[in-house]
Amino acid sequence: MENMELKERIGNLTDEALIDLLRQRNSYEPIAVQFAIEEAIKRGVLQSKADLDLAQFAVSEKSTKSIFPHLTTALQFSKVFSSLTRMLCLIAVVPLVLGLLELTENNSNEAAFLLLTGGSWLTLSVLLARQKKAVFAYALIGVLVAALGYMALQKMTFSYLQLADWVVIAVGILLIAYVLFYLAVLVNRYQAKK
Repeated sequence: MENMELKERIGNLTDEALIDLLRQRNSYEPIAVQFAIEEAIKRGVLQSKADLDLAQFAVSEKSTKSIFPHLTTALQFSKVFSSLTRMLCLIAVVPLVLGLLELTENNSNEAAFLLLTGGSWLTLSVLLARQKKAVFAYALIGVLVAALGYMALQKMTFSYLQLADWVVIAVGILLIAYVLFYLAVLVNRYQAKK
């Protein structure tokens, strides 16, 4: 049953995705590669299995290890990029909701800060998702730094927070920063391949 599902998924790939799979064949299970070869021959992408020796189907070299992993296919880029940008849009909900709560408590300065930060974050995230330009990732990093700077300048003590809370907050901020830098790297790699 699994093999039939795999064969169907491979049959639904575009020619470009099928060629990418063949170029990355050392990274796939032999059965998936066999199905891809059969599909490529059926479509006329390959004349025979011997065509895999041609330069256009040469196995792509594995990239060196990096803090920002390399994505080898356009499909991988599309899926990872979409997932990360959706996550960024969801992050905007936090300051927006907190800003609305601050409005109900008549804390207009904090409310304005949170609403402006959340609105800017959401706008830049949507622009990044749609236009795929690294400048928006860098602008989001700027918003993150500005928000942290504002909090420090306002001496927001959050005295009710414990050490463990601060550790979770710090890890969250570092993860968001990593995602933003990774998105910038992905977009730059994507633009370089065009």
